[in-house]
Amino acid sequence: MRSFHGNAGFFAILTFVLNQLRYCEKHRYFPVVYLGEKIEGTGDFNAFYDAKAGDNVWEYYFEPVLEPGYSEILKMVEDPAHPLFEQELLSLSNKHLWYLHQHDSKSIYAYNYGYYKRKEKYDAGWYAENRNRAHRLLEKYVQVKQPILKEIEDYYEEHMRGKNVIGVHMRGTDKGSAHATEKTMRIVTPEEYVPHIDAYLKEHSGSMVFLATDQQQFLVDLKKRYGDQLLSYDAVRSDGNLAPFQMKDGKNFKKGKDVLIDCLLLSRCQFLLKCTSHVGEAVLWFRPDLSHRDLNHDSPC
Repeated sequence: MRSFHGNAGFFAILTFVLNQLRYCEKHRYFPVVYLGEKIEGTGDFNAFYDAKAGDNVWEYYFEPVLEPGYSEILKMVEDPAHPLFEQELLSLSNKHLWYLHQHDSKSIYAYNYGYYKRKEKYDAGWYAENRNRAHRLLEKYVQVKQPILKEIEDYYEEHMRGKNVIGVHMRGTDKGSAHATEKTMRIVTPEEYVPHIDAYLKEHSGSMVFLATDQQQFLVDLKKRYGDQLLSYDAVRSDGNLAPFQMKDGKNFKKGKDVLIDCLLLSRCQFLLKCTSHVGEAVLWFRPDLSHRDLNHDSPC
């Protein structure tokens, strides 16, 4: 299994993998994930590839989905005494992978793009179905690497343990570039979040705010308003229209780790205030029962 889109963010790539896992289950294939330096058939590069971290981007952050993993499979193929042949390894074409991502009605969708672009109104049942579908595959196949889990636990213990925390995900930079409805893709400004955050803090006295955002200005704005009540992980952010993962700064591994940590810390909050994006939706894939509101849809809690 692989990526097929050079301009895909971290959780879009995870979506590609989950839909290929579903395909493997359906056809009884043994799944192996390999995310290399280049996106096959496109000439694009994987934005998270870092040669110092290894050849397989998937294994920077996650364990192999099943054993044996990709490197062990390669050794088997190269061993003339082993019964596994290279011809037995299947990799779907980019055309087929795009079909799974945008046109298969049974795939996992983070929001209403592709086949479901026509969905204008918030559909709680549809979102729940996708979240539960993703959650099952994550539980079965996806295990975060132990050093990353330790960073999450250390941060949680120092800043969040024993506190009521509202998690806030704000997507800025290039939000709006995906093929979905204008309402879904609109950047929701900090000013639109503030009344909801204030209402939560008023109702839950002494609470904290954990902010995950790709936009440096959004962090500055909320820090001015909430001061020491505002928590944030030290992630790479952008002050322009370019998403952090697209920046050529030599921090490819860190950028993937940052957004994964942000997502999993959001999943440990008591409430999630989000916009429509892969990152915010992935929080609910890891924790489908988390109370939340999506401000692109203005969905109910």
